[in-house]
Amino acid sequence: MEEWVVACVQQRVRIFTTLDDYRNDLQRFLQIARQKDAQLVVFPELAGMMLAPPLLRNRRLVLLKYADWGKRRHATRWQRVTGRIAGWHQVCR
Repeated sequence: MEEWVVACVQQRVRIFTTLDDYRNDLQRFLQIARQKDAQLVVFPELAGMMLAPPLLRNRRLVLLKYADWGKRRHATRWQRVTGRIAGWHQVCR
């Protein structure tokens, strides 16, 4: 019986600024899977939804991006403050 190595990706849902940022994130996971000799890589079912925001251009998207940046682990104090304000603005609408 043949054994397969399957890599299951636990991808954090976030908003990417550009399509290249999204591709780079996917490449990072694929490189790790390749190092583990995985024959199959499984991504979350809604991973493609993170591809939509870079394609959109409007005021709400900007607020959504600021809110996301404020939640990141290494966010600066300014990013956290503006992220909270942007998130609050989204809830009030």
